[in-house]
Amino acid sequence: AEVDDIRHNRAEILVFMRFDEHRGIVCGVFERIGDDIGEQLAQTILIAFHFDVVRHVDFDIVGMPSIGDFQRFHGFVDEIREIDVREQDGGLPKVFKMESAEQAKAPKAAEEAKAETEQQLNCYADFAEHDLCIPVLKGRKTDKEKFAGAEATYTIEAMMKDGKALQSGTSHYFGDKFSKAYDVTFTGRDNQLHHPYQTSWGVSTRLVGAIIMTHGDDDGLILPPAIAPIQVVVVPIAAHKPGVSEKAAELAEKISKYARVKLDDSDNAPGWKFSQWEMKGVPLRLEIGPKDLEKNQCVLVRRDTREKVFVSLDELETAIPAQLEALRKDLYQRALENREKRTWAATTMDEVKELAKANTGYIKTMWCGDLACEMKMKEEVGLSSRCMPFEQEHLSDVCPCCGKPASKMVYWGVAY
Repeated sequence: AEVDDIRHNRAEILVFMRFDEHRGIVCGVFERIGDDIGEQLAQTILIAFHFDVVRHVDFDIVGMPSIGDFQRFHGFVDEIREIDVREQDGGLPKVFKMESAEQAKAPKAAEEAKAETEQQLNCYADFAEHDLCIPVLKGRKTDKEKFAGAEATYTIEAMMKDGKALQSGTSHYFGDKFSKAYDVTFTGRDNQLHHPYQTSWGVSTRLVGAIIMTHGDDDGLILPPAIAPIQVVVVPIAAHKPGVSEKAAELAEKISKYARVKLDDSDNAPGWKFSQWEMKGVPLRLEIGPKDLEKNQCVLVRRDTREKVFVSLDELETAIPAQLEALRKDLYQRALENREKRTWAATTMDEVKELAKANTGYIKTMWCGDLACEMKMKEEVGLSSRCMPFEQEHLSDVCPCCGKPASKMVYWGVAY
């Protein structure tokens, strides 16, 4: 989708659709990413989804598409009916970031829609943990916190370095509520009109903030290798000495075959360059000077630990990927340890209040499922429910708010 005139709050949004084997409809809304440096990072954290493009429709843009937009979509769905759009092969370019996507499925695929809701959540969780190095809790939102009108909302919750929670992605199962309310139907293989079952899921550039607040330090960004626009920066030391600049350029060329690399051959002093690239979060710095040339070696410096390692130039092709992988694992482990040391269990309201007063983090308790108890936790302690995790624990038999029997464990916390 291309934003043609944001000044007038209008844009041409690309709505794409395809039918699956059950004649379900997949549709979504995308916004093009710009060319500035900040957006370059955003485009590296997209999850690519490829669909068959059918047509363009105009929408009013006020953030996410509204249910009013959905009404306008009604005629579009009805018009397509039994057209087989799988033959239309228009792929989406990879310079899009996903804001949201929706899927509508035929009635007999209701269970499949539910399964896809969880599948998409797992996709986001895998991406957050493996590529962004951010451990997340997977779970279901309470009725108070779920998307209005949804049958169920599932979430991945991340903890930032300061102990506050950040909802980092959601996946909703709508059932057929919205399609019935707005009379969205399609003609099925039985030649009858059906209300589709719908899902809706999305992540956004909020994840950029998550990366900064999970991994960053006082010197700037620390970017996980998978999403770093530059993974290795080559800095020549005493570049005016014979052979140094040439060797640095040669190394950068070789490294470009297996990593994203930048040669900093500017006139700035080495110390200035070090600080500059540390601030930008480049995972690995390679230094090479006259003495290194004599020994056929270079120095690799990790952004997270500032650890220096002397590596033979003949071993760089294995050493650099190994260093990047070690950095990835360490970033994740440090974030996980931060979450674990900031997570406490409580069985009474007094314990909850005492823990919340002294710490910032997750407090897990049992919960009876009553909205009044959820509101009491917010009003008296200042904590909101983050999720009912899929991996449940039995902490006690009763709810700490009311003393009634409780079968669900909930994570509570202060959220951004």
